[in-house]
Amino acid sequence: MALFTHISIAILSLVYTGYLYYSPSKTKFYITYILTTLGFITGFYLVWGKPAYLIKACLVGFVYFAIILVGILAAKHKQKQAEKNPDLIVTPTIKQ
Repeated sequence: MALFTHISIAILSLVYTGYLYYSPSKTKFYITYILTTLGFITGFYLVWGKPAYLIKACLVGFVYFAIILVGILAAKHKQKQAEKNPDLIVTPTIKQ
């Protein structure tokens, strides 16, 4: 059950980071931080229970964190660019 929870949180945080990049806001940044922290907490709990998998877990955790970090930094950059020049904000429209 803990492994399922951990994987679910990790996937959700990756998807939400993509959503954050698509539409950055202060609240979405906080939610991304919380999901990422929960991912690390559940990962720590899993490694604590089975320390034999420590190296593999750490490597996967670093890759996960790198992907999340790139997404967050890209969203921050996009948000700053939009604040400097509001004309650059592109909102998608659905054509019928």
